Amino acid sequence: MFVKLYGANEINRLYAGWEKNTLLKSRLPVLREGIDAHLGKHFNASVCTILPQIEGGIHDIIPMTVKKIYKKDLDAVVVSVVDSKDFNQTTKKFYFKIVLQEFRHGDEIPVLSRYAILHGEDTNFGTEVNSLKLILLFDFLQAQIAEHKID
Repeated sequence: MFVKLYGANEINRLYAGWEKNTLLKSRLPVLREGIDAHLGKHFNASVCTILPQIEGGIHDIIPMTVKKIYKKDLDAVVVSVVDSKDFNQTTKKFYFKIVLQEFRHGDEIPVLSRYAILHGEDTNFGTEVNSLKLILLFDFLQAQIAEHKID
C-alpha cells in the first residue's frame, strides 16, 4: 500500500522538504543519490545509501559537547536520543526492534538489520519496500532534527 502511495512525485516532495532543513546540508548529496537509486529501482544501492544516514542524522542532533563526553559510548547516546519522548512509539519500535536488531554471523538473518546489511551478511535487503521504509524513517528523523537538539 505504501509503495503505491509513495511514487516518484511523493518521494521527490519528501526530498524537497529535506533540502529546507539546514542541518542536512552536508548530507544532501548522499541523500539525493539514495533517492535517485530508489526512483531508478536500484534498491540495494538506495538501502545502503540511506541506512547510514539515519544514524548519522541522529548524531547531527547531539551537540559536540555531548559527543566529546561520550566518545567511547556514542551508540548509547544515540539510543538515548531515539528513546526520548520526542520519537513516537511506532518509530522507536521499528528502529530498535528492526533496524538495530542484534545479529551475529551465522545467525538467521533478520529483516532490515543495519548490522547484517552493513557487515555484509544480508544480501537480500534490496527491495522497494525496504528502501521505502528507510526513506520514510529518514523523513521522520529529519523532522526531528529540524525541531530538536539534545542539551
